[in-house]
Amino acid sequence: MPNNFVDKLGNEVPNKANSHKGPDGKDVYDCIDVMGAVKAHGTEYERPNGRFKYRCNNGIEEVSEPRCNVNGKDYHIGDEIEGAYIRMVCQETGYKVLGCYYFNDKKDVVKMNPGTTAEDGDVVHHCDDNDGNIQYYAQPSGCTKLGKKYKEGEEFTANHLRYKCNKGVTNIEGCYIDEHRDLNVGQDIVDGKMVYRCYRLGPKVQYEEYACGYNGTPSCKPEPIPSTPDDIPSLGHGLKAPGFSSFGVVQTIGPEKFAGGTNTVKLDLNKLLMSSQGSH
Repeated sequence: MPNNFVDKLGNEVPNKANSHKGPDGKDVYDCIDVMGAVKAHGTEYERPNGRFKYRCNNGIEEVSEPRCNVNGKDYHIGDEIEGAYIRMVCQETGYKVLGCYYFNDKKDVVKMNPGTTAEDGDVVHHCDDNDGNIQYYAQPSGCTKLGKKYKEGEEFTANHLRYKCNKGVTNIEGCYIDEHRDLNVGQDIVDGKMVYRCYRLGPKVQYEEYACGYNGTPSCKPEPIPSTPDDIPSLGHGLKAPGFSSFGVVQTIGPEKFAGGTNTVKLDLNKLLMSSQGSH
């Protein structure tokens, strides 16, 4: 909004605090911008937020060209701005956040509204609205074990360990003796002269079976497992969890979801909270 004086009818009037004589001898009035700086009559200038251009017209500040400026690029009112997976639109009152976007496998831009998800190939894209924070992130839509894909929520077994695919991460659920008998983590079973054990040792879950009660074999009463930090494993050998492939967030203010503060609309790695994680 221009920084002007108004009369009792609400009409804009010149600011006469900074007057001088023009070449024709008539009074000329300069302007005072919102930062308190004097701007000479006829000059164009910007405010620190870089949203609009202003012009001083004989003591009255005018908007000469409504626009937004992001990273040195000008946008007109109504133009959509895309950066760091966040979509906004340039408006006279600021930057209104519209939602998110991502690139599909053809490098086309796919737009998303807040509170929606979209599945594209092996990736699920999220555009969340968390108490005014519009967040974008992408996660794999399944898990991979030794080159084999598993769907979200699918359970599978390998090398006496039971796995479950959960939000792109392979969690170890327990162990199994054979296709008919499962073991929970921390459970021992003694069956005749055989001991079957499923236990956590540090960050790993291990399965063990051995003969017992014979000469030269261990006792059929299993020894306690040493106490270690209870780090729940999320990956078994040969498994990978890509995690977040990308992430972006912008804070918004009010029900109209305007970007809160100019730093949140610079859309670069230094000003917008972004991170990425590679495969483990």
